[in-house]
Amino acid sequence: MKQKRTFFLLGSLIASLVIVFSISSWLSTKSSVEPTGPKTEPILVASENLAEGAIVLVAKMTWQEWNIADIKPDYIVKKNNEQINTVDGGVVRTPIFKGEPILASKVIATHGKSAISAIIKEGMRAVTVPYAKLANAPSLIAPGDIVDVIIPKKTQGTNEDYFGQTILAGIRVLAVNNELQKVGSEESNSSNAKTITLEVTAIQAEDLAGAIRDGQVVISMQSIFAGTTKSTPAKPTPKVESPPATKVITIMRGSEKKDMTFNNVGKQ
Repeated sequence: MKQKRTFFLLGSLIASLVIVFSISSWLSTKSSVEPTGPKTEPILVASENLAEGAIVLVAKMTWQEWNIADIKPDYIVKKNNEQINTVDGGVVRTPIFKGEPILASKVIATHGKSAISAIIKEGMRAVTVPYAKLANAPSLIAPGDIVDVIIPKKTQGTNEDYFGQTILAGIRVLAVNNELQKVGSEESNSSNAKTITLEVTAIQAEDLAGAIRDGQVVISMQSIFAGTTKSTPAKPTPKVESPPATKVITIMRGSEKKDMTFNNVGKQ
């Protein structure tokens, strides 16, 4: 009887050890599959500073783990392909800093259209001028600069004098080549520049088209510290009157009156 009791106690002890071992193994497996820390999701963040007008290329951005509890509705989550497709190739509306989450609300979707069309202000136009038409293409010009457009005019008459006429003032540079923002060093950008795109009104676009059709134009860059000058329409070309070819002088001798004609001394 005593021996049976011993075997019973020994069996109970072994069974208890098996149960404890099984529970310990299950807890260990569960803890390795489900971490006790906060859950995270990869979201899209800027890999560099993105200025207004920059193009968002998802392939060049960074995916960073983010606490799910802190993810806002307009964050771009990696598993949401619809959000990714919306911002990819879009234009930055307001600056985004390096390491900052890219918000859908800060990106203008182009929907397959040209990126430059997304940054033109309502009612304005974009006119591209080839550098060959710029008499003094500024070597350090970049998107966002404010410039004036001047055309050289020849005075009327017989002399060869020229004067400058500002046809557009306070014009924003939208792009240099295909770049909507300053990229890399200024020297590398300027050396490869082929075109400059300006933001103008419809009437200014016509004036500019006529000016570059006749010849070259001059670009004058405004200071970054000065307030933006309101765009001005083209001004009419001032006329310089040439002197008459001849001059008539009336000579009086007593009661006698006689008109005499002389060639103009300044006439060549």
